[in-house]
Amino acid sequence: MPRKYLMFVYGTLKQAHSRYRYLVGQRYLGIGVTTPSYRMHQLSGHPALVEPSDEGSHVHGELYEVDEECLKQLDVVEAVAHGLYERKLISFAEINLAFLPTDPKVFEDYQAKRAEAYIYKKSVEGAKDCGPFWCK
Repeated sequence: MPRKYLMFVYGTLKQAHSRYRYLVGQRYLGIGVTTPSYRMHQLSGHPALVEPSDEGSHVHGELYEVDEECLKQLDVVEAVAHGLYERKLISFAEINLAFLPTDPKVFEDYQAKRAEAYIYKKSVEGAKDCGPFWCK
């Protein structure tokens, strides 16, 4: 059975936003609220989740169970190979599922309150802080 992943999206990949099409066919599970270890900044047309050196905040977003093919495509969309974003496991203060995962590894990540997310790797100096929720 192909491996699946618990993916957290907080911006253009969310439902009703410009890049949601890359998640069509994947399983929506619910919402997540990160631990206060991250900050979200507004860039030109999209947000950037960062791990600040100072105080972080809770960030709200959607959780999906995604397959490996989707994950590879998302890595391209998020320019991981070019160093724009890095995909990594992040921690959650709260996860509220509407649907249970179908994959045991995804369920394990859910229980451990962790999921994959794209962390922005470039400078956000001068960029507006979005607060806990991005809705452009």
